[in-house]
Amino acid sequence: MRALEQTARTAWEFVMPDGLDGATPSGLHPIVLQILRSRGISDLKSLEAFLYPDFCHEHDPFLFRDMSLATLRLGLAREKNEKVLIHGDYDADGVTSAALLFLAFTRYGLRAQIYIPTRAEGYGIQRESILLAHSQGVTLIVTADCGVQAVDEAKVAHSLGIDLIITDHHTPAPELPLAFAIIDPKIGGCPYPFKDLAGVGVAYKLACALLGEGARDLLDYVAVGTIADLVPLVGENRLYVRKGLVLLTHPRCSFKALMEVSGVKPAQISAGNIAYMLAPRLNAAGRLDDAVPALELLLTQDDVVAQALARDLDAFNRERQRLEAEVLSEALAMVDLDAPALVLFAPHWPPGVIGIVASRLVERFHRPTILLCQDEQGVWRGSGRSIIGFDLIAALRRCQAWLLQCGGHPMAAGLTMRGEQLNGFSACFLSLAGEITADLFIPRLRIQAELSLEEVTEQLLADIALLAPFGVGNAQPIFASNPCTLADKSLVGSERQHLRLLIARADGEKAGAIMFNQARRSAELAIGDRVRLAFRASLDTYKGKNQVSIYVQDFVVGREWWLVLLPCLADHRFMRLSAELREPFFIPTHQFKALFLRQEGRELVEKTALALQGLDVAYLVTPQGRGQCLPDAPHVTYAVGSDLVYNGKEQLQLLVPKREQLAHYYRWFVKRTAFSLEEFAGEHGLLLSVAYSVCAATLRIFAELDLVTFEFNGGKVTLLHQSPGGPRRDLAQSPTYTALCIWEKEALL
Repeated sequence: MRALEQTARTAWEFVMPDGLDGATPSGLHPIVLQILRSRGISDLKSLEAFLYPDFCHEHDPFLFRDMSLATLRLGLAREKNEKVLIHGDYDADGVTSAALLFLAFTRYGLRAQIYIPTRAEGYGIQRESILLAHSQGVTLIVTADCGVQAVDEAKVAHSLGIDLIITDHHTPAPELPLAFAIIDPKIGGCPYPFKDLAGVGVAYKLACALLGEGARDLLDYVAVGTIADLVPLVGENRLYVRKGLVLLTHPRCSFKALMEVSGVKPAQISAGNIAYMLAPRLNAAGRLDDAVPALELLLTQDDVVAQALARDLDAFNRERQRLEAEVLSEALAMVDLDAPALVLFAPHWPPGVIGIVASRLVERFHRPTILLCQDEQGVWRGSGRSIIGFDLIAALRRCQAWLLQCGGHPMAAGLTMRGEQLNGFSACFLSLAGEITADLFIPRLRIQAELSLEEVTEQLLADIALLAPFGVGNAQPIFASNPCTLADKSLVGSERQHLRLLIARADGEKAGAIMFNQARRSAELAIGDRVRLAFRASLDTYKGKNQVSIYVQDFVVGREWWLVLLPCLADHRFMRLSAELREPFFIPTHQFKALFLRQEGRELVEKTALALQGLDVAYLVTPQGRGQCLPDAPHVTYAVGSDLVYNGKEQLQLLVPKREQLAHYYRWFVKRTAFSLEEFAGEHGLLLSVAYSVCAATLRIFAELDLVTFEFNGGKVTLLHQSPGGPRRDLAQSPTYTALCIWEKEALL
């Protein structure tokens, strides 16, 4: 792994592994082999399992610690025709888990019903829902995507004679619930080898234990719930999502209707479509009110009903987006940029969107974030998101004295507290966040390889597509371009929210690229800038034709630096300087001090020192061969003797006027009372930058010999006095002339 390349916003972490050990498939692009190696796939067997996952790679469901107990109890419930309640959750993982179990239980012959709590009732199984189930004659509750932390609630069920089977994937609390069976790969002593199943994945394993291969036609639910819950797309998750995506190309009516309102074509369904189009709509109802419409959609077999429910979910999603934008705007106004974490609260914020807004704030500020709102009972309910390296749930447990409840993952968690605990909790959490080391506040981009845009070919992208589905734990690879030139930029989208770039490639062609929702970064770019892109690429179809699409994740801008050691700057560059920056050139050359200029936008701005970064270009204005003072820096070009500067000896010698030149200049002066340096340069065939120094030296010499007095202001010279005796003086009496002669001999060595 190479060192980090730091930018203003992110650190680019380059990963350049060797190829695979042993035999590898012929024809697979070397870059793809590098990516596989960096992801721990180091032999042919594991490579084939990753690229071509099949059911031979899945694990026996009875490896779960309590799976045999669960199936025995469900078999007994079937024999006795017991009422079985499936208790789900209101997010997409919870709803798909509940729907999958209902379909599997119905096929198995169970008399099942589903209960999905509202967000107001709270996450997971609640005491009230257990009491309700008991009143309806339920004798067995099976949870879906919840329950492993419901210690108190499990005691309530046990006291009422209700058996509890928990299917969950969350990390358990130190004390396990009193349940008949717990099917969770994360509980202690569970030998199940794959620990990263989503809630719907665990539910599917129970279905497999009951139905065998007959459960496989439910993998479309598994794919949607798994992607929605952001679990790693590796191992069995990768297998089930791949198989589920195949089913979704010919979707059942529920998913077909959801795709229609989302604008997704079944033939082009992908993990990205599910994550950004389908899952938000399934989540929307539960975020705002009640997840029952989402559950009804997943279970209906009626096309007309499915279309109506999908439209309702789409309307919920639009309302969710509106509320999210409002909360985000209010939250941004509260952000303290000096704090190591964000703890923001407002009583009126909708509880269903604070988690999403917390994610948006983490994306923007890259620090742990908790948002809280107040329910009708005055309890503050919060949702938190974290950054890699800061275990959020561990931090919340260290703040337990200020909380009523907390639960979740290292990266996401929920919490509740009373109003009087809010300030104490905030202080405690911010104190813990203060332990975060500075490097963790820098977001990372994992760069798989450095490529020129010409190397991003259809063949490469076709091979990269073999790595799909992409998601958490199996990210779509990001590449870094070689330095290239920005040919054009524009803002696109219905609200001009996206930044479109046109890049001049080395082969003379131009390549388009898009940076979504980053219009604000347009101000960092100027046409002609040297840029380096961090990008994802894919092969898309547009109007029946394949095209390479470049999706920019970040960019680094290289700037021009000018280290001016002599006043010999080319005029087409010198003219870009402000009047203030031209002033240092009006001085005899031997007194000229190094000038550090940096391009900022269209201007060159003076700096106190040369501070080169990744793509900067340093132009050295000095005689040939005198560039040893420049520091080494990666990706920096030192242009000596380029067409952008004039540093030849002929022009250098003009900086020390000889006796004949001085006489010529004096005759020109005596005919004027004022003149501009542009006039002086044009009359005597000098670069304007050189004319500044020549004119200054000449006038200083004449003033020291008592031939003239003058004023200089804004590029104009005013002669206040001229001696009628002419320039017949001993030049050795001028300190400036003597110093210039010495300087000339040293400078030309």
